[in-house]
Amino acid sequence: MISRHSSISIATAMGLHVLLVMLVISGMLEHVHKEIETPPVIIELIQPKKLEPPPPPPKPEPKKPEPPKPPKPEPVKPEPPKVVEQRPEPPKPEPAKPAPPAPEAPPKPAPVPTPAPTPAPAPEPVSKPAPPPAPAPTPAKSSSGSSAQYVGACESPYPTLSKRLNEKGTVVVKVLVKSDGTAGDVELKSSSGYPRLDQAWLEAIKTCRFTPSTGSDGKPIDEWFSAPHTFRLN
Repeated sequence: MISRHSSISIATAMGLHVLLVMLVISGMLEHVHKEIETPPVIIELIQPKKLEPPPPPPKPEPKKPEPPKPPKPEPVKPEPPKVVEQRPEPPKPEPAKPAPPAPEAPPKPAPVPTPAPTPAPAPEPVSKPAPPPAPAPTPAKSSSGSSAQYVGACESPYPTLSKRLNEKGTVVVKVLVKSDGTAGDVELKSSSGYPRLDQAWLEAIKTCRFTPSTGSDGKPIDEWFSAPHTFRLN
């Protein structure tokens, strides 16, 4: 295609040519040797616009795989009824005929019993005297004024952590002093305010030995004993 500028240039050139032809015809160009310069004709070539390729079509979405169909349950074939063959019952044996009774034998004469010798009378056993009944166990008394006493010194180790933390105080426990002088059950009666000190004295009193209290008959008995212990820091 030719642009508008090129069309105007071509039309101007054609007009000049027509004008020159008219001047020649009218004689105006006699004895005039003048060269007429024709203007250059500019021709521009317009490159066609590059057509952009159309966008590629959208990729089709991949189809989601269908979940596998559960297998169809096979029809259960009914089992044919079992034919039970009826066996013929065996013939019942005939009951045995009772044997004829045997002839009775004549009775034998009864033997004459021989008199047995009379045994001598056995001496009567001497009965042993019954042992005396065991004495009933004396129940443990619960008294604050127990007569039980320590055998030797009964001390408790001072917990190391309690020393570092400056823990001190008096612990009072109740201990059941048995008749053999050992410690039985132990209970906390009054706390020092520090569980470590309480537990230390509860464990220590179990290893102590005592002189047990005695009952009205002078025999040792079980009795509760109040045992205080004071933890001091020197």
